[in-house]
Amino acid sequence: MIHELFTHVDEETYDRLLEEDFTIKNAFNRSKGVKQSKIEWMNFIFSTLKPAIPDFNWAPFEGRFGGQVDNEGWCLCSVEATGHHTNADLELEGLPALPASGAHFCLPQQLVKVKVDLPKRRIKAIEVVPKHGASVADLYAALGGRLPEGSLDEREG
Repeated sequence: MIHELFTHVDEETYDRLLEEDFTIKNAFNRSKGVKQSKIEWMNFIFSTLKPAIPDFNWAPFEGRFGGQVDNEGWCLCSVEATGHHTNADLELEGLPALPASGAHFCLPQQLVKVKVDLPKRRIKAIEVVPKHGASVADLYAALGGRLPEGSLDEREG
C-alpha cells in the first residue's frame, strides 16, 4: 500500500488509498507545521504537478528504511521525487509560470512518516521531514525557476 502510494501517482489510486480526513504536513513549508487536506493535496498533485510533469513520482528509495509499520501505525520511508517537465507550464502560486522544457529533475532523498490503518489498507497522514533541496520550491528551482525572497517555503499555507 505504501509503495503503491509513492509509485502509482494517479487520482484513482490516491482516492482509494487516502482516508477522507487524510492530511499531509510540511509538504510546502519547511518545518512550519502547515497541513493540507486530502482535497488540497490531490488538487496540487493532479491539477498543478501532473499536467506539467506527467511522470512525476516520489518513489521509495531502497535502503535502510524498509517500510515497517510501528505499533502506532507509523512507517518511516525514504523517498526521492523525480520526473520530466514535458507537458504544460508549471504554475506554482506566487511564482512565474515555467514553460515546459523537457528538463529532468531528481530531488535529494527525503524522509516521510506515513500513518496507516492496516485493517482498512488506507493512508491516514503523511508528515514530510523537511530537508534542504527537497521542497516544492527546490523542484521549481531545479527546473530553472528563479526563487524570489518570500517564495513557497516562506508563505503560510
